[in-house]
Amino acid sequence: METKVELQTPNALADRLRTRDPQALAELYDRYGRLVYTVAFAVIPDSAVAEDLTQETFLYVWNRIASYDPARGTLAHWIALVARSRAIDHLRSREFRVSRQSAPLDEAYTSAAPHDHQEQRDLIHLLQQPWNRLKAHQRRALHLAYYMGLSQPEIAARLNRPLGTIKTWMRTGLQSMRADLETAGAR
Repeated sequence: METKVELQTPNALADRLRTRDPQALAELYDRYGRLVYTVAFAVIPDSAVAEDLTQETFLYVWNRIASYDPARGTLAHWIALVARSRAIDHLRSREFRVSRQSAPLDEAYTSAAPHDHQEQRDLIHLLQQPWNRLKAHQRRALHLAYYMGLSQPEIAARLNRPLGTIKTWMRTGLQSMRADLETAGAR
């Protein structure tokens, strides 16, 4: 009888996905499903859309696991970026914009995000301090880019600032967060 390994490392799980092991996909979903849903819901606060984007994200991961490079970040980080990209692509799509114009306003924010797992709470806690240390204008620009899906020219127009200024704010904000996270990881 086979014994199931309870806490397989993310890299081992990624290796199993590369061999097209369907059980690995199920385990990946169990481990990161709520994270993906939460990321999608943060960009588009609609539970049905977030659920669809969660499925799209795992399909993308299944088909493109070869593009995951552990040297560039953790599996959780890569999957969260895929989810965010899927959500922003959906947000920018014409279909989404048309549906938002015709949807009743009272349905826009009726759903709540699922309860967080400990791993998600740890990730949020890890990111909270570097985020809070950013200057307000850096946080605003990064929020508009990462959660609202705006491009840098769109952010510049919205904040009425030159494009070069927006690029600088975002670059220095991300560099600051990266330095804080690297310092926290060294502890």
